[in-house]
Amino acid sequence: MKIQKTFCRICEAQCGLIANTDNEKIISIEPNPDHVASKGYACMKGLKMGDFAHGPDRLTSPLKKIDGEFQAISWSQALSEIGKKLYDNQQAGSRLFSHWCGSHGNGLCR
Repeated sequence: MKIQKTFCRICEAQCGLIANTDNEKIISIEPNPDHVASKGYACMKGLKMGDFAHGPDRLTSPLKKIDGEFQAISWSQALSEIGKKLYDNQQAGSRLFSHWCGSHGNGLCR
């Protein structure tokens, strides 16, 4: 078993965590009492990240809606298509892009 210090990326608090792993699989997650900001606190979202990372319903490839059905596509294709759409929108003068990260009002780009 390997012990790794990390932090939660779900919200802006970025609480310190300690992940216990075995062969790249998260076995357990606990709050890091030595973290400078969270000082041993972590909410259930962060403590359950292992369930999310290894859940049976986790998406492992990008999905694209084709003829009304979602189909798996490669990361290369997904990033290429998204990049082209963003570039085309920018060239057309569009400012209709936003990014959401965390909770509350943080992460909004203009």
